[in-house]
Amino acid sequence: MRKLFAALLFIAIFYMPVFAAFSFRMDGDDIVLSADSECEIQQFIQATGEIDKDVMRELQSGNQQFIDNEEVKQKIGPNIPFISSAAFARISDGSITNADLPDEFDEIKSDMIRDIRAVNWKTGYNITAKDLTFWDRLAFVCGRITKSMPIPSVATIGIPSSLISDDEVHAALDASVQKLTQALQYSIMDSKLKKEVRYTPEGLYFAIITKNPFLLLTIDDDIYATLERTEMAILKQYGRTKDDRLLGILFQNMHTFFDLRNKLENINPRLRNETNSLLKMSKYGAGDAWSTYKLLADHTIIMNNLLNQHILNEDYEENTFIALKKLFMQIGNDVKKHHTQEHSIRQDPANAEMVHRVDTEYKHIQNLKEDALRELKNTDNADKELLLRAYKKD
Repeated sequence: MRKLFAALLFIAIFYMPVFAAFSFRMDGDDIVLSADSECEIQQFIQATGEIDKDVMRELQSGNQQFIDNEEVKQKIGPNIPFISSAAFARISDGSITNADLPDEFDEIKSDMIRDIRAVNWKTGYNITAKDLTFWDRLAFVCGRITKSMPIPSVATIGIPSSLISDDEVHAALDASVQKLTQALQYSIMDSKLKKEVRYTPEGLYFAIITKNPFLLLTIDDDIYATLERTEMAILKQYGRTKDDRLLGILFQNMHTFFDLRNKLENINPRLRNETNSLLKMSKYGAGDAWSTYKLLADHTIIMNNLLNQHILNEDYEENTFIALKKLFMQIGNDVKKHHTQEHSIRQDPANAEMVHRVDTEYKHIQNLKEDALRELKNTDNADKELLLRAYKKD
């Protein structure tokens, strides 16, 4: 019965505004829909006229089979200890389960950057206006601007103001703002990349999967191929199979999400507000980028399917946010659990050898001094002398 109520809630969230007569409560990992009487539930089912009639009959007869998160996870993978089960809460027919890319990496990356800019999503890599915080702007203004950037004036180009339209003035304003923003973006990007160019292949891989997926936008296809080989080596080492690959699925989910969001916003500009809401909610899942973008992609795929069926109303997405926020919070809670588990493993004396081996054998950030001294051991005297001559101080 609990699963039936949860299914009814799922339908409520996806197909119509929430009814005031219904209430929500948590039961383990499930959201349960409650009503004052069986009659209200029956009325609710009848009210969902947009639902396929066959599905309605199955719900009313109680024959509909539901798959819980763990069953879904086992069916479509991956079986990885740091991936949240919340990522599998909204599986659609279009869900991405194959890690093989359908197109070239650089082509997908280029399309993704275009869509990210179009929806103005915060990436942390100064690709959009949302990446520029107040402190970023202040630091730039205080330390980098040496002269003002005046708005192009009419007098400068010798055209009477009466001959220039408001649109042309706005275009000139926009061009100046864009130039300033671009200069600011490039300056901040340089400081961010200083650390990240020192990632080891394994460190880069885990950084992308967990906390920083937009690193994918800073690499090329050769580095991506290296990351895929790194992933397979890790999976093989720990007894996993290719079905547990994460990188390609994450990349495709990000591409799908931003592509569909851009299309939806073009169709209905009002949905830009919902994009901002999704951005805020997604922050709850920080620390598990793979699960976060799995959930975002599946949600947007379902929206697009409803749009194609001509049953996507204006209230749909707003009324899904209660359940979505809960799922993002669950991802965040799982991340906290994973950090607690990692800390506990380190504190247990029985794991001392394992901890030491992992810390010494698997470096995420290269130590430039250690790397230099290690390479020096294999350098012959002729090359040492060349180094001395190249960098000696006159």
